[in-house]
Amino acid sequence: MDSETVEKQIEIGRTILLSAVVVITAWCSYQAAQWSGITSFRLSEAKSISVKVSQMSLTADQRSMIDALVAVRFADAVIDGNSKVSDFYLSHLRPEFSDLLKSWLETKPLANPDAPPHPIAMPQYLEMTRSLESDAYELQGKEELKMDEAYRA
Repeated sequence: MDSETVEKQIEIGRTILLSAVVVITAWCSYQAAQWSGITSFRLSEAKSISVKVSQMSLTADQRSMIDALVAVRFADAVIDGNSKVSDFYLSHLRPEFSDLLKSWLETKPLANPDAPPHPIAMPQYLEMTRSLESDAYELQGKEELKMDEAYRA
C-alpha cells in the first residue's frame, strides 16, 4: 500500500469516527432533554399535590378552630339554658357537627359527671378530624412518591 492509499483510509476512518461521535452526542443530548422533561413533569406533579396537601391541612386547621369556637359557645348556651342560641347552632351547622352536638347533649353533660366535658372531646369528633387528616396524609404520601420518581428519572 502506498502512502496515499493509507492516508485515504485514515481519512475515511476519521470521518466514520467523527460521524459516530456526532450521532452519539446527538443521542445523549436527546436522552438528557427527555430525562429533564420527565423529571420536570414529575416535580410539577409533586408540587401540585403539595399545594393540595397544604390546602387540605389549612382547611382542616380552620375547621378545627371554628369547631372549637362553636362548641364553646354552644356549651355556654346549654349551661346558661339559652335554648334559642343552642337551637340556632343545631339548625345552622353542617350536619355532621350538628349531630355531634346532639350526641353530646344526649350524654346529659350538666347532670352526668362521666359525660365528655365539651363536644370536641366526643369520640365522634376525633373520628371526623382523623378522616380529614388521613386524606391529607394519603396525599402527602403521593407527593413523596412523585418526588422519588422525579429524582429517580
